[in-house]
Amino acid sequence: MKTFNDLIQDVQRTGLCHHCGGCVSFCSAVNYGALELGPDGAPRYRDASKCIECGLCYLICPETGELMDQTRQRLDWAEPMGRVRSVSIARAVDPTVRELATDGGVLTALLLHLKDTRRIDAAVLSRQTGPFQRQPFLAVSRRDILLAAGAFYTDPSGPDSGDRVQSTHCASVRTLAELKPRRLGRVAFVGLPDQILAMRKIETLGVAPSDRVDCHLGLFCARGFRFGPAELERLEERGGFRWADVDRVNLKEELRLHLKDGSTVCLPLDELGFAGRKACQYCTDYSNEYADLSFGGLGAPDGWTVVLVRSAEGQRLWDSARGRVVEEMDQAELRPLRASVLELIRRHSEAKRARLAQKHAAKREV
Repeated sequence: MKTFNDLIQDVQRTGLCHHCGGCVSFCSAVNYGALELGPDGAPRYRDASKCIECGLCYLICPETGELMDQTRQRLDWAEPMGRVRSVSIARAVDPTVRELATDGGVLTALLLHLKDTRRIDAAVLSRQTGPFQRQPFLAVSRRDILLAAGAFYTDPSGPDSGDRVQSTHCASVRTLAELKPRRLGRVAFVGLPDQILAMRKIETLGVAPSDRVDCHLGLFCARGFRFGPAELERLEERGGFRWADVDRVNLKEELRLHLKDGSTVCLPLDELGFAGRKACQYCTDYSNEYADLSFGGLGAPDGWTVVLVRSAEGQRLWDSARGRVVEEMDQAELRPLRASVLELIRRHSEAKRARLAQKHAAKREV
């Protein structure tokens, strides 16, 4: 049985750790103080003598490859990028939600709907705390859900920033630990591909409190970035802007910085390699293949969201929301777009896999 020591050797020291927090949140001995998250979000021993060496942490890590066959079979996963039942392009009906959120606000509108209809008691989300900095939290009210909407910018020189590294990646799995002492029966889990996969593996094992997660809502993810003061300065130089002039940040097929004067600075992701997270080089999932519903802006007109329905549960959620809190693009407009959007997503998924294959090939040559 592989233990946390093996996880350190195989995942952390090789740069594969995504800081999803699953190993700490679901550690069998966590209440005894065996593991903790360090200041940088990386899991570590708090007291190695209290580890019972059950191997749970290694099994559920999204980078170990353990439980993948069982998880894929359980979810009816299919090549080349997971099961896709349908593709839609939609936006929130409420103009306030569209204004607050990103890419049409569909995910925010859906969460508000699920909360209002008492389908969920809470949602695992993240909220913006700085430039490219998001903090995971458990949203238990409509106000909490709205706080998580969008990707707004705050001045990196402000009192909340300090010198810490900023990141477009958040560790939301660890927020599930807050469910244990609280009476919250049904929870929507919103996450990036590695976070959703960690949750699905935890479900495969049947480890509590995964039984409280009612639905898995995934975000498209090209790659994650980490920005410190030096990286933020390089972004200014590359884009020819000042952070004091930035109002809103959006990460799609490119990094878009919306300035206060109404203009937009666009930076291709390929030019941001200096800030890329090493672990993301080994991720092959662009479109969140293990979610019930996947959301992203790739291929959609500005102000609209692409929605991939992946499971029977996702279909039920989507059917309950469309025509009520979300409006789909007119069928005459959607029909010619649907195939091209799906093909674009496939190409991005294939490109992510190809990058990993090239990386492994380069290692073999060395």
